Amino acid sequence: MKNVLKIIGIILAAIIILIAVFLFWLTHRDASLKDTYRESIATGGSVVYCEEAMEHLKSIGTVIYLKLSLESLSKRLGNLVGRGVVLKKGQTLEHLYDERTPLYEKYADLTIDEENQELEDTLQTILNCYKK
Repeated sequence: MKNVLKIIGIILAAIIILIAVFLFWLTHRDASLKDTYRESIATGGSVVYCEEAMEHLKSIGTVIYLKLSLESLSKRLGNLVGRGVVLKKGQTLEHLYDERTPLYEKYADLTIDEENQELEDTLQTILNCYKK
């Protein structure tokens, strides 16, 4: 009987985690679908999985992909759990990077290579694009 209860507990914990991840994703999707005017929207990385949200963002503005190597991204993020990065069971940051990069590239109207750039450099690059 203890083994059955243990298995049920594990299954319930897994279901709770799946529901939490799904609700987190829905929140990002819904936030990305709101109408905005003259705003910058820094979405969570997972919004790129929702075609509807990405098409909406493209229709109301310019989607900018801030490109980084996996190594630089890993250093910048530090503690993934502390930063709120949601990984599937067994998934690594490298898997996530490989999964999302083609989507970021697909939806980007503008790609800015942030490798070895300071925040001010990135901001200036964005501003220069809008001055043209």
